[in-house]
Amino acid sequence: MSQSVLSIVRTARTLGVIHADIRSPNIMFRRSDLSAVLIDFGYTILRGADMSDATWASKVRSWSSMWGTRLLLKDTLMHDPTPVAYSERKMMPSPLTGWKAYNELRETMNPSRRDKYWIRTQLHGPAWILVKDDDRTVHQWHMRQWEIKPGARLVEDDDI
Repeated sequence: MSQSVLSIVRTARTLGVIHADIRSPNIMFRRSDLSAVLIDFGYTILRGADMSDATWASKVRSWSSMWGTRLLLKDTLMHDPTPVAYSERKMMPSPLTGWKAYNELRETMNPSRRDKYWIRTQLHGPAWILVKDDDRTVHQWHMRQWEIKPGARLVEDDDI
């Protein structure tokens, strides 16, 4: 069902329509096949015939329909769990603990979901090293142990 909602929002955007009020009361599902139907187009943004690609792209980004839709689906427990390519590329280690939180998140994840998108990396050395902060407190700085699997389907940047 979540893929159906994402698909209809993506299709509308491709056709030059931004719904701009995507929330659960405005999403209905057909009984026969559970395909999504958007209603209440009162706040719709339409791409004008004279609107340049750059102007339209800025409108799409500013309303961020796909990202908002994913958040809505997550809030209604219909979340599409596909990792976001942008987030994976921008992920930075903590200065004091490195990739510890990132690794722990992957390790505590449902193995069937984790194994669909991530693969454990081969470490060529220790899993962590000791580092000191400005107060000379010692911390364990963890190496990154999980990477996105080659060929895994991710949410593309233009969906954000």
